[in-house]
Amino acid sequence: MKIIEVKALSLEAFRYYGTYHDLVDMAPLRPGEERSNEFYPDLARLNLSRDMQAAASVARVAPCDPVIRFAEIHRYTGEGILPIDGDAVIYVGKPGRAADPDALEAFLVPKGTFVSLNPAVAHGRQFVTGDTPVHVLILLPERTYANDCEFAQIPEDKQIRIDIG
Repeated sequence: MKIIEVKALSLEAFRYYGTYHDLVDMAPLRPGEERSNEFYPDLARLNLSRDMQAAASVARVAPCDPVIRFAEIHRYTGEGILPIDGDAVIYVGKPGRAADPDALEAFLVPKGTFVSLNPAVAHGRQFVTGDTPVHVLILLPERTYANDCEFAQIPEDKQIRIDIG
C-alpha cells in the first residue's frame, strides 16, 4: 500500500490545485483599529461553472448596539450567510424593498448554520449574541457589491433596535 505524508498548506505547495485563505484571522487585512463590523469582500473565489464564480467574503462582527441603520438588496442574486465561530443575529425583510423598516424581522442563526437568502431579500450586517467577535462567511457571486447591490440608509426616526436578550 502506498503511503503519502501530510504536507503543510502553503501557496507554493498548493498552487497547482487551487488556492486558500484564512477566513478567521483578519488582522493582516485590517487597515486600522478594530471596528464592530468589518467586512472583507471577495477573499476567495470558487469557479462554479464556465460562467459563474462564487466569492467568499468575511464579516468580523464584534459586540455593539444592535440597531438596524441600513438595509441592502441584491436584485438578481441570493446570498449565503454562515456564522463560523459563534451565533449571530441577522435581519431580513420582504423581497424588493431594502429601506422598508416595517418589513424587517430578526432571526438567531446558530454557529455552523448556513442561511441561504433569496434574491431581493432585504438584509444587512449581522450582530453577535455574546461578548466576543464572530466571523461570518458570506457567499455571493463575485463582484456582487459592485454590480447588484442596492444600499439604503434608514432614517434615524425609523431605525430599529433588536432585542437580542
